[in-house]
Amino acid sequence: MAPVGCIEDALTEEEVAINKLREIIPDIISEDRKFDDDCYLFFWLRASQLVPQDAERMIRKSIQWRKEINVESIDDAVFQEFKQIYAPTWGTLTNGHLVSYNHIGTLDFKKGIVIYGKKMWTQLWSKTFMEMENKVIAHHKLKSISRNRFNRDCVFSYFDVQNVKNFSVSQLMNVDVIRAAHDNVKNLMAYFPAVPEISVMINVNTVFKTIFKVVKPFVDKPHISYEFFGTDEAQWKERLLQVMDKEQIQKFLETSNLRHSSQGTRPVCRILCCNNSNYIRFDNSQEILVFNTVHILMNYSTQSEMAQNIDDGPDAVEIALKTLRENIPDVISEDGKFDDDLYLLQWLKVNKLDPPSTAEMIKKAVEWRREMDIESLNEEEFQEFRRVYAAIWGTTRDGRLIVYNPLGKKDLKKGIATYGKPLWMRLWTRLFLEMEARMIAFNKAKNISSQRITVDTPSCVVNVQDLSNFSALQVASIDVIKTGRENVKNLSTYFPLVINLSMMINMNNISKTIFKVVKPFLSKPYFTYEMFGTDESEWRERLLQIVDEEQLQTFLEAS
Repeated sequence: MAPVGCIEDALTEEEVAINKLREIIPDIISEDRKFDDDCYLFFWLRASQLVPQDAERMIRKSIQWRKEINVESIDDAVFQEFKQIYAPTWGTLTNGHLVSYNHIGTLDFKKGIVIYGKKMWTQLWSKTFMEMENKVIAHHKLKSISRNRFNRDCVFSYFDVQNVKNFSVSQLMNVDVIRAAHDNVKNLMAYFPAVPEISVMINVNTVFKTIFKVVKPFVDKPHISYEFFGTDEAQWKERLLQVMDKEQIQKFLETSNLRHSSQGTRPVCRILCCNNSNYIRFDNSQEILVFNTVHILMNYSTQSEMAQNIDDGPDAVEIALKTLRENIPDVISEDGKFDDDLYLLQWLKVNKLDPPSTAEMIKKAVEWRREMDIESLNEEEFQEFRRVYAAIWGTTRDGRLIVYNPLGKKDLKKGIATYGKPLWMRLWTRLFLEMEARMIAFNKAKNISSQRITVDTPSCVVNVQDLSNFSALQVASIDVIKTGRENVKNLSTYFPLVINLSMMINMNNISKTIFKVVKPFLSKPYFTYEMFGTDESEWRERLLQIVDEEQLQTFLEAS
């Protein structure tokens, strides 16, 4: 976002509103980093007609409601089973935006309320809404990585498709179903601002139109558009094909068929805990003891079917993640960033999936970051530093993040003299934190639809350092050598696997000298570095294997 007071490039109406909202909710932002995001704040402002004070009231009410609904008390195995039946399926529109699809006409809400009870039913839907919100936030963080300005055209929450085919009259006759639908829609609209901008309902019949009248007062918002289509498939398919391809539509329809056919065969299980193991009692009252695989058993109707699919149980990654979480509950509760399996897996990979070593490494990193006291940095001072020393972001051919830094043209010696060594180190640490945050947001968005995490699921940042014109004066400065060595050490120790490939181009004898100083900290099994001299044809050929010509040219022109 452009800095306040920038005359030649005035702030947009949205940026002004976001800045004002930030000024009146500093306590909320400091407690929950999710609110330190312009896209997320804009969703609240959009729901309050860009009035910051109204948005603040909505946010504070939402936070209080979320505490009271207490979704953390829900057993994860129960939620995963609920989600498998009732949560929407996610996909992508042709323009890259998110789309959700739910065949609600085949879902037995009446049975669900009976099984879970009315209170838990509301909690389970609330947790589903929270997950939906997190998907939208992660998606927009990824899309905003290379954006410098912000306006309402930058943000589209998501496109929603509700298939109400076969919606039964028995649902409508049940008071609990009507009340639960009423409450859920009311909660969604009041406490989750990232609601769909366009909601398309297909295969609408008279029964569904009746129940929609009950919830209409809560969903009738100026920022949401509703479209209704009857049972004429040609009509609603024509509309959907305007925004998504045939393959995406087919996937959605196939998913709803699979869900519908599987609902009648799912077992009713009672979960009993015994130390670190889990007993499952099937309908026939037989019990089976399985180690940490409750969520796997939920997918099978019989013990024999479960036995045939035993290979689908937790793998080494899942077991390591679960064990690591058990070792760092205090860290996770203090910093929500660690409540992310993809991020935790980056730490585990550095330690060969060994949870105790990883837990120790994380705790040391958390302590070091606390001592660096980044929060006390002057924002204007950091932004000035950032404009001079931060890298330029881009995208590789296969969609990964890449940074380019023309380090050879930057006066590191002058920077240290200007800021002083302690502040210089803290400023670089904040840059590393920003890099890490981008990586986390990217991995979340990229893996929105992933069903299972493997060692290769999260990706790292590719780093390109252009050392052209690296001056002898830099090497002559002991402060440049020491701080460069310390920064590389900190990056590799306290920010593991943010970068896994570093390429150094246009290296001359001077830059090779300084590289010898930092090389010991780069000699890691999970880290690869490549060095190229001043022959442009060599490093250009290599870089074009990673980025396209346009991206490379953007980097070189920016330098």
